[in-house]
Amino acid sequence: MFLRQLLKNANCQLFLATRGCSKLAYYQHIGKVPLRYENIGQQVQKSAEKYANRVALYSYQEKTQVTFAEAYEEAAVLAVQLSDMGLQRGDHLAIWAPNTKQWYITFLAAALGGFPLVCLNYGLQKRELEYALQKAKVKAIVTMDTYGKCQFLKTLQEINDRELKVVMQSQQKLDSYSNYDDLFKAKPAKEKISDLKLKAVDHPPENPLSLKFTSGTTGQPKAALLSHFNMVNEAVYMGKAILLDECPRTVCLTLPMFHVFGFSVVAAAINYGSSLCLPSPTFNAQSSLEAIEKYKCDILMGTPTMFVDMVDTQKRLQKDTSSLDLALMGGSACSPEVVLRTREVLKVAKVRLGYGMTESSGAVFADDGSESPDKAMLSCGKLFPHAEAKVVDDKGKTVKFGEVGELWLRGWFTMLGYFDDDKHTSQTINYSGWLKTGDKFTLEPNGVARYQSRKKDLIIRGGENIYPKEVENFLDTHPSILESQVIGVPDERMGEEVCAYLRLRDDAKSLTLDEIKEYSKGQLAHFKVPKYLRIVQEFPKTTSGKIQKFKLQEMFEEGR
Repeated sequence: MFLRQLLKNANCQLFLATRGCSKLAYYQHIGKVPLRYENIGQQVQKSAEKYANRVALYSYQEKTQVTFAEAYEEAAVLAVQLSDMGLQRGDHLAIWAPNTKQWYITFLAAALGGFPLVCLNYGLQKRELEYALQKAKVKAIVTMDTYGKCQFLKTLQEINDRELKVVMQSQQKLDSYSNYDDLFKAKPAKEKISDLKLKAVDHPPENPLSLKFTSGTTGQPKAALLSHFNMVNEAVYMGKAILLDECPRTVCLTLPMFHVFGFSVVAAAINYGSSLCLPSPTFNAQSSLEAIEKYKCDILMGTPTMFVDMVDTQKRLQKDTSSLDLALMGGSACSPEVVLRTREVLKVAKVRLGYGMTESSGAVFADDGSESPDKAMLSCGKLFPHAEAKVVDDKGKTVKFGEVGELWLRGWFTMLGYFDDDKHTSQTINYSGWLKTGDKFTLEPNGVARYQSRKKDLIIRGGENIYPKEVENFLDTHPSILESQVIGVPDERMGEEVCAYLRLRDDAKSLTLDEIKEYSKGQLAHFKVPKYLRIVQEFPKTTSGKIQKFKLQEMFEEGR
């Protein structure tokens, strides 16, 4: 009985010869770089000592920068001030702001003080914010009064939660809230700061570091609880994936820091002493290109949609991006055409793809440069060290290498669970510790994974399985198409039909369904060719850049 269970859990990896399981899609990456048993506060302290005078953060639109030593001191002051306001170790602290120095310092302060950081989407409206604050049991929140269309102050005043401690960055005098900037003017006693620094290294690595809400592409958000151990090791392996271990780097971060992808890049930069560049509080293609030129950034991070916009903008602006050495795309599916355009227009030789999710603490697959560029752009790269992956069918049985199924993961990166939600936690992580991703993949014997689609996005037309990404990859090669998204829509006869939503290039006047059908001849099987075509200026997206396909389906139902 024990042996059968061992074989089942290990997926026969240790008994290939006797059980004939060598063709089953299971991979274990042992790894040469050991796991670290540390907390993020220890990483912050080490970097402040080792890279004291190196710039930790450039904020382009804020026109400011801070060194590792300065950031550490500011974070320690903020952590003590929050403690003096009544926040205790383990209390949940929220950050509700776009990408700014304030966000960065608050993250460090939360790690030092032992306050699990609730990372809120800056685009939340009143109802959504109320839900998040209550769901995550937030005791205090750090924010600003306003940015662009985001009315943080007004929204908090409307909620009027008198138990919530609010730290507000504002030029206004607000009697009911603590002023963020004033906290640094009235510095705490040196003894308090020293005491906090000593205690910061004592937080057990298993303790919660952050609560991150799922992005809102699939319904009501759940709060994934990530530990210090999760993120310390994500920082190590993510950093190696983007070559931060090779030499001092400057990383251009276009991703929001509240998102797990952006959050993990921040942690990686701290770990390796790399400079982080924030081009703008919210994504702006022009600011990103200007920041790359000014700070000579050599690493660029973003979602595929962000790269599409930067490539399109670069064609007009012709900024100097020659400093770029590597670009990593993640956060959503990416077509080979986007990779090719990025190489050509942004002049970056190494364009790599990765895959991860909130529940896996960020990326768990990334291209390591071992595959040829043409082959690598069709995959999500290789599994990170000290991890397991397998691909299963609808019954949870492992399929063969190369066959499509749901990707399951197991390792150090698995979230602690959904906060205060045992039901959804048990649905996502099974009794053996396997994390069910809900994504369709194929897996190769060398640990390379190839994304097919979200499990729920699979289109079944007259019994034929259609993977939207395959059709999108083909459509993106059309000279008039900037970006495509393919969805399944109801059909009385076939069950589902294929609908393509397209963004056209600036120089494209129009594109018809007949032209798409003609372009598809000899390239796509007839059942994969879109029956419906919609032209849009923009796709509905989350603020982290993920395209919301369920909203495209709503648009189709509304006749748009």
